[in-house]
Amino acid sequence: MNIEVDFEERLNIVSGRISGELTREIAKHYFTEVGEIAASQSCNRVLTDVRDADINVTQDDMRTLAKELVQIGLSSSYRRAIVLREDVSVYKEWENHCFTAGHKNLRLFVDCDVAKEWLSGH
Repeated sequence: MNIEVDFEERLNIVSGRISGELTREIAKHYFTEVGEIAASQSCNRVLTDVRDADINVTQDDMRTLAKELVQIGLSSSYRRAIVLREDVSVYKEWENHCFTAGHKNLRLFVDCDVAKEWLSGH
């Protein structure tokens, strides 16, 4: 499991990166850590970089995890950007499950700078 989570004070963003295999358990651990840092910094903007991750989850995993996000500390009001490789199909499904669970401020990006710009509201 390769997870990094930091608070970028200059941008007021919780920034995380997942590399290697990405399973439901790893994602849940990641989101728990993000939620803790976001709460401690009073920050509601999250950047997740999964360009180096190999996703290994089922539709049911995504649906269940999307419903659990608030319980593990990730508020539905958070503004979240996911930076990914060109293949967006699996992440588009994740985005749809999150929308259904009430997480409306989620966008997918292939460019990290554009994602940071969107998060900062510019």
